[in-house]
Amino acid sequence: MICDLDTKMWDDAWFQELSQHAKLLFIYCWGNDHKNLPCMYEISKKTISNESGFTLKEVDKLLPELYPKVKYSEQDNIIWVRNSVRRQFLKSLKVSPLIIKGISNKLLQLPHGHPFIKEFLNLYSILNIPYPYSFKGYPYLSGEEEGVGVSSSKALTTMNESNLYSRIIRHFNLVYNKNYNTVKVSKALKKQINARIEEGFGIEDFKYVHICMKAVWQDKEDQREYMRPQTYYTEKFSSYREKDFKHYIRGLIELHTSVLLRCTSVRVMNEYWAGNKAHARKVLPLASFKDLEGLGKRHGQTLRSKEKENGKNS
Repeated sequence: MICDLDTKMWDDAWFQELSQHAKLLFIYCWGNDHKNLPCMYEISKKTISNESGFTLKEVDKLLPELYPKVKYSEQDNIIWVRNSVRRQFLKSLKVSPLIIKGISNKLLQLPHGHPFIKEFLNLYSILNIPYPYSFKGYPYLSGEEEGVGVSSSKALTTMNESNLYSRIIRHFNLVYNKNYNTVKVSKALKKQINARIEEGFGIEDFKYVHICMKAVWQDKEDQREYMRPQTYYTEKFSSYREKDFKHYIRGLIELHTSVLLRCTSVRVMNEYWAGNKAHARKVLPLASFKDLEGLGKRHGQTLRSKEKENGKNS
């Protein structure tokens, strides 16, 4: 099929931060012979490797780098470039009925009830695309590598629900320095979280929204009152998830700094750095990470010396 490659991607901060090979793979996903109108199609990693020139090992390494704008299902070999429809067909208020029909036909050719399709229909609800199949009972994708598949977390069908709620709210408390109950999460919040999980979002998506939206809204006085789970977990969650990656980077750096300032014991410090070091290495420049890590170690040493002094005086 003939498709337009969106040249505005070169101005996208997320795209600019990709490695050279990741940029090439992104362009390949957008414009190969397998691509269809919804840009959601079946393709194996072996085919990607053969056609793109990357080795299988390189494909395995690069696909997570394209998340969340490109999602790949290990279970079904389905890839989805999330913003393709918006970039190609939503440039004007009117979309041709033939385009909508074409998108619908291609979705019907994919495994019925696939989570990607449900997320697609929610993301592009403005198109009113009909879909006759149920999303209940589909074997959710789980256990996949971070950044690949429906999400980097397990779906509700394969994960302890109470643990899922606790992890999400615990992360919100960490980012916003709040004290929402993580043991007995309210029924209203559980309902909202379940709805977003059913749309195909996972724990990493919730974390992204927490960090990103704080960076977006914290400097706007009229928006601060809305910085709460009840606001983030509504039907607008997908739009929050689509916020520019630069906001996430800014928010993540601010989060690391604020946690250091809030730490009041060596135990908290050690738990934080042990639990987030791997993730921080992936998203922060090496120099910045070393600076933060060094600050953390110095802060920890100061706390240890204070605890020793308090122990001697007690």
